Amino acid sequence: MEKIESEFVKRHNLKIEEVRQIEIVKQKGRSKILEFPKRSIWNTEKIRKLCEKLFFQ
Repeated sequence: MEKIESEFVKRHNLKIEEVRQIEIVKQKGRSKILEFPKRSIWNTEKIRKLCEKLFFQ
């Protein structure tokens, strides 16, 4: 019986580690660093594109 419990604990720990890895990958996908425009000229088109990148990805 103890052997079965130890196998269960091993599988449980593997599942937890699997989920943790998936969460790390998801977080990395979300935290993209956006390229900031190099020129200081801001017009409505640039602001619109930046807002689209920030809020609609």
